[in-house]
Amino acid sequence: GPVSEPATDVQSPAQDSTQNVPEPVRAGFDIDWAALLPVIWLAGLVLCAAYMLIVNGAMYFRLRGNRRRVEVDSPLRVYLVENIPSPCLFGFVRPAIYLTSSALESDERTHMVVLHEETHYRHGDHIWALLRCLCLVLHWYNPLVWLAAALSRRDAELACDEATIRRLGENERAAYGRTLIRISCERRATLLRTATTMNCGKRGLRERIALIAKRPKTAAYALVILILAAVAVTGCTFTGAQAGEPDLEGFIAENLSLIHI
Repeated sequence: GPVSEPATDVQSPAQDSTQNVPEPVRAGFDIDWAALLPVIWLAGLVLCAAYMLIVNGAMYFRLRGNRRRVEVDSPLRVYLVENIPSPCLFGFVRPAIYLTSSALESDERTHMVVLHEETHYRHGDHIWALLRCLCLVLHWYNPLVWLAAALSRRDAELACDEATIRRLGENERAAYGRTLIRISCERRATLLRTATTMNCGKRGLRERIALIAKRPKTAAYALVILILAAVAVTGCTFTGAQAGEPDLEGFIAENLSLIHI
């Protein structure tokens, strides 16, 4: 019979042409994070630096534009300013103490508040506040740095309280606690502000009052009173007592005197 020829795999010109067609380019963008991250960091730095300058610049003009010199026995200049939430130490080159009208209601209160701010100055807290702000501007993206700055400011206030009490004398511990309750403000100051304000918030005030009232040898009944005072302080004094409500500020002040042994 006839001999069949072996089949050969012959491709048509149409099939051969399809093999040389390049693959279509995928839609989308390849992000170069190595080049983009420095830009994001720089943008955040500029925004934080601008915010810090605006906050501190606004406070500078507010203090400078509405202040009256107060003659007190202090190595620093002391002024009265009406529109600030709490007394503070502000300034880097020539720091000054700024008081509120409530801080001048009695000579005892004025003395304690001025001594508190002088202690901040002796500790260099106005310089540390500036350094904290610079660290936050440089490391704005790191939440651990913000936490460290908050804890640093907290420790500065606690150390200032103890140093102030040492200068006043242990007999004035309860009186200093009462002054702190009446002077402190509910709102916390922003971490990007270089002033050493007495603002500490409700939780911070409760902690400071508890540490001020704490003594190495405190009776059991005094510990109970201390706990009640520390808990009550979280809901008192900031908005003022309403009609018919108990005077929690007086309650805390009275119990601080009882705790003092």
